[in-house]
Amino acid sequence: MTLKEFMERLGRTDETKLMSQMKDGIEEMNMVSEVNIKRVRLDITKDRRYYSIPGDCTRIINIQAKNQDNQKDLYAKVPRLIGEIFEADSDGE
Repeated sequence: MTLKEFMERLGRTDETKLMSQMKDGIEEMNMVSEVNIKRVRLDITKDRRYYSIPGDCTRIINIQAKNQDNQKDLYAKVPRLIGEIFEADSDGE
């Protein structure tokens, strides 16, 4: 739906004010939907491949690992795997 169609349905003529109100509404929806954000840290264990994710987790925003191909003890993003795995699993899972 275009802004003009939206304005016609509402019977509004002030485009600037309507845009401002729409942006405020979208910002308000974002604030309400992201109120319950939790940060969880897990220690990585040698030879352990799978880790439990909390049951109340609905969306993962970011995963970082310390010392992942860097020398400065910085946290680096773990890339998201999309598509097929290129090498076989050593544990067969």
